[in-house]
Amino acid sequence: LIETKSTGGNLGSGFRWVTLERKEPIAPDVVSWRFLNEIPAETDYSSMTYASVSTNDDLRATGTDYRGFIRDHYLQLPGELPQRVVDLAEQITRAGDTPFDRAQIVQSFLRGPQFTYETDIEAPPAGSDGVDHFLFETREGYADYYASAMAVMLRAVGVPTRIAAGYAPGEYFAEEDLTVIRDSDSHPWVQVYFP
Repeated sequence: LIETKSTGGNLGSGFRWVTLERKEPIAPDVVSWRFLNEIPAETDYSSMTYASVSTNDDLRATGTDYRGFIRDHYLQLPGELPQRVVDLAEQITRAGDTPFDRAQIVQSFLRGPQFTYETDIEAPPAGSDGVDHFLFETREGYADYYASAMAVMLRAVGVPTRIAAGYAPGEYFAEEDLTVIRDSDSHPWVQVYFP
């Protein structure tokens, strides 16, 4: 809803609905790969990855000039997110001058003694918000709970984040020439965007 001088499509005195559309191209956000062909056993292959060499000071200096794609995809929060989650995020990150500092503060908070890492827990009650339930009710959970809480809290204070997930190598059984990768080998982590 924006104020206009036009009276066409009027919703009230001086206001009308306007649809905005982003004009910049949206690049795909690649999160996984699927190969068309199986790689035969005993075949050599190589891959390349890029690792950041940014220092903490470099990350503190990046600013908050987030492009449209980043704002559209990595600052979203559910409309029904309990306000006390947002309030907690704002309260604990007040001293953080930069997105990097706020990320460090939230990470330290979640690593504090008030939270317990526990894999044998009950699911949050039906209809409740999982992050809210973790932060205020149980204060115990496993990596999914910690990562979700960190991502939501950072988004609540304007720091773009996403959760990534992967698997450890699993357990190799030489006699069967078999590798078993269990659910317990999975692990999520939070990725924070810096321009």
